[in-house]
Amino acid sequence: MADEIIGMSGVIQVTQLMTGQHNLLIRAVGRDDEDITRLAERIDGLQLEINDESLVRTEHTAALDFVKVTDDAAVE
Repeated sequence: MADEIIGMSGVIQVTQLMTGQHNLLIRAVGRDDEDITRLAERIDGLQLEINDESLVRTEHTAALDFVKVTDDAAVE
């Protein structure tokens, strides 16, 4: 199922958890609400039970600044 979903336009990440009913996390992007609605309808057509849905407007990240990588790729 995850292989089919990752091939859909707009899907950028699919994570399949080891156990539980809520074991598939899908991250997708779209230009507008219509893109997201269209993608959600395609996913819904796969006979998945959708337990939760969240729409993210913005996301902020910061690079780690306390990790130093040495020549042997070990993290200090």
